[in-house]
Amino acid sequence: MNFGQKIWSIVLETLDDAVTAQQIGAICPLRTQKIQFKQIPIGKRCVVHVPPIDSGTIWDDIYLMAEKADELGLNVEIEPLHFDNFPVSEHQDVNSRAAGAGFDYMGQWPPITTGKELPLGWHLDDDHSQLGTARDAVWEMIKCGEIEGQIKIAHLDTGISPDHPALKPNKGIRMDLSRNFIDSEKESNPKAIDLEKGGMEQQGHGTGTLGILAGWKIDSRYTDNEDIGFIGAIPFATVIPMRVADSVMIFNTENFTEALEEAIRLGCEVVTMSMGGKPSRRMAKVINKAYEAGITVVTAAGNFITQGIARIGPPTVIYPARFTRVIAACGVCSNDLPYDFDAQMEFGNVAKNRGLLSTDFMQGNWGPTKAMKYAIAAYTPNVPWLVDDSERPIKKSGGGTSSATPQVAAAAALWIVKNRKTLDEKGYTGTWKQVEAVRKALFQTAQKYSFEYWDTYFGNGILKAKEALNVEVPEISDTDLTPACESTWHGIVEAFNLFFNRKKSFQKMGQTQRNMLVLEAEGLLLEHPELLDQKEVQTRSLVEEEKVVNQLIELVQTSQHCSNRLRQIIQSPD
Repeated sequence: MNFGQKIWSIVLETLDDAVTAQQIGAICPLRTQKIQFKQIPIGKRCVVHVPPIDSGTIWDDIYLMAEKADELGLNVEIEPLHFDNFPVSEHQDVNSRAAGAGFDYMGQWPPITTGKELPLGWHLDDDHSQLGTARDAVWEMIKCGEIEGQIKIAHLDTGISPDHPALKPNKGIRMDLSRNFIDSEKESNPKAIDLEKGGMEQQGHGTGTLGILAGWKIDSRYTDNEDIGFIGAIPFATVIPMRVADSVMIFNTENFTEALEEAIRLGCEVVTMSMGGKPSRRMAKVINKAYEAGITVVTAAGNFITQGIARIGPPTVIYPARFTRVIAACGVCSNDLPYDFDAQMEFGNVAKNRGLLSTDFMQGNWGPTKAMKYAIAAYTPNVPWLVDDSERPIKKSGGGTSSATPQVAAAAALWIVKNRKTLDEKGYTGTWKQVEAVRKALFQTAQKYSFEYWDTYFGNGILKAKEALNVEVPEISDTDLTPACESTWHGIVEAFNLFFNRKKSFQKMGQTQRNMLVLEAEGLLLEHPELLDQKEVQTRSLVEEEKVVNQLIELVQTSQHCSNRLRQIIQSPD
């Protein structure tokens, strides 16, 4: 599994200050071309660049490194730098765009299928997210001097087009503080500017999501003479764009980790990121640090494309949205039914006529049940989406959970701004108690019972920002502390340890190697949804029956992406 890279890139993080560069070199493969050391607050990190081999996967190199580290008694964590996000681009006639190809509504979703006309920016009104009213109320309080309006939001995405007519007037978008975390671009493009290289997507993705978060007014000549006011839900915030990828198709955990560390350093209180992928131990670690610093992290639940027998992407919530200390943003359509074709057909009698496989057939992820405990839904698709087009710089066809994420982040930020004084007085500011206070306000006021199975798809319900603003700062006790994030699917670690612990070869391994085996197996199941039935994940614990564990093991070892080492351990005698 080379993740589409010509060179395998492996991140190695030392957890012991005594580890030397010479020792790191000693555990790297002999064919290593380059070791790139980084100065990072969390531990000591380097990226090891290794030419791929046909006889194995990147994980086979990782196991050899882990084995050497255990032999030398080095405390390290090792994982791939790039997590290929479910290779949609390899499928003909499919793209992963978060916005439809045209400028009008995507025809497979409401409002087209329901025949109900909706204005541009409908998602902001009181029948939907209530973000327009909530925004205006908080902004008026700021203008009157009733409250202070300072808040910093980190926007992790593909960067932005700062000259877009709906972004350029907003002086709160701090390009002077923005950063590009892509190593190959740090000198040529140091700020978070989307280079618009073209290709399958997702250039322009960051501009689209930032418009939903903090877009300014846009001239009515671009909106068919419709005056929609401010496009963004919190245009008065200080927003710091961070370019962590040139495409949402590949999730670089190192870029994410560095960006979130920068958000902590800059004193951000909300983070919005409309991308994600597979589990990562380092990703879990930095999210724990952000949570403890009082940062509310909102990330997309992920998307899934389906048409006929074609299934592309995982149907369940991806990482980091799956982490317990993150708010997962799921999707709800304008008719208050799930951003899910089957649900729309069953409960709304829409989306029956499907054409060729395309963006229109992308739907939002949800489940399993335990992943929905910290989830909330916001409106998508067919929301305003900014694009780099001088004639028509705004679409009506913004979609994916990418569009839901900045709405949830904006609601969190609005609540913090309104309640700043009380948060300070209670001592919540800069601590995990602020995160829990935010989550209680949003989750308690989210619309429930929109239809019978609302909690399956929406977690805590549908975002209602105005209702959330009416919630006073709740009392948060030590018992409200959410357990630390771990890079684990529900039950996966227990399930695989139950199996592996019977293996003598596994028992002889050091802890570093054991951690890597579970991480690889977990990633295989998440990357390839055909390996694991969605209903099985949602209806039972993976450790309830040995039969279920054995089924998972069989699925992993039969995957063409499984490493030689993992397959050998699975097939070795008890």
